[in-house]
Amino acid sequence: METSGVPFYDPVYVELGNIGTTVSRRRQGWGRIITTELTRRAREYSSDVYLYVFDDNVPAIRLYESLGYRLVSKLQRL
Repeated sequence: METSGVPFYDPVYVELGNIGTTVSRRRQGWGRIITTELTRRAREYSSDVYLYVFDDNVPAIRLYESLGYRLVSKLQRL
């Protein structure tokens, strides 16, 4: 159904990765639920929480921005 990468926890920052949902589960709020919970847990370790998203993944970018994430650099597919 949904997948989420194992976060990398460090006293300085936390990196989230590989967050996604299967096609049949998209636009049902699962991405928001998963990312919100991962972010909440990550903030227990550090106030600096990061994630990566390809610059062509506009729906994910919109979701992350709505949760308070902001762009600090761009990552492009090769």
